[in-house]
Amino acid sequence: MFEDAISVMDGDYLGGELKNFGVDQQYKVPNDRQLARAIAEHGKKSGIPIVLLEEQLKKNYMIREELDYGAIVPFHYLQEAGYEGKIVLLTPGFLPFERTYKAGMCLRKGIEELGRNAVIIASGDNSHALQKNSPAGSTVEGRAFDALLQKAISGSDWLSLYELDHSYLERAAEDTLGSLFLLLGAFEGVALLGTPLSYEAPFGVGYTVATMYPSEGVAPSLLMTMDAIRESRMKRIRKQESEHALLARTAVETYVREDRVIQL
Repeated sequence: MFEDAISVMDGDYLGGELKNFGVDQQYKVPNDRQLARAIAEHGKKSGIPIVLLEEQLKKNYMIREELDYGAIVPFHYLQEAGYEGKIVLLTPGFLPFERTYKAGMCLRKGIEELGRNAVIIASGDNSHALQKNSPAGSTVEGRAFDALLQKAISGSDWLSLYELDHSYLERAAEDTLGSLFLLLGAFEGVALLGTPLSYEAPFGVGYTVATMYPSEGVAPSLLMTMDAIRESRMKRIRKQESEHALLARTAVETYVREDRVIQL
């Protein structure tokens, strides 16, 4: 996971293990390198930071195994069901949801360009703050987030998740929305119908299993709506900013956009 980029793994094979979880099993899966490179190339064309993690970059960042538990768990069940094809592995990073969504659009372009039949799996934990012995303790927001997620999926109400306040998500200690908005971006302009199948939290961390299928017809652009909400939110924040915050923001924006220091 990178602070400022979405990554896609390069290499002929992707490998990993679950020794830290007491499971002595190695996993190795063929990688669709052609698709991985196509996704990264569309990111470059669109100005979205999608980084192809080639072997040298893996060494630079000390990535010894490409598959962590977030990738191995869903792959384990694919393998168990008899799937022997290739995969492509992306990690959403910590970008704003609109940028992650646009990366999903690049994912779709790569799939369509190469004529692939593809299933997209969004893997991630829900709240880590459901009870006292949870990794992040117990918060009201943690339990509320997992309930809201079920409701949003059932109603295909993706905007309700986008509109959640950043501080709320921090207190909820969730690890869901990055992967989810990457998936949603691949279906921009398509009505995506969600159905929760199960929910459990045996270790104080929420786990949702759900299916999402595209329906017939065209849907309004979720991206345009998110951009409008973000613009409105920024205008509201700027109306409330102090003289000092205004000065600081103007100084930074002018330097970045015009390469000059403002006069006081």
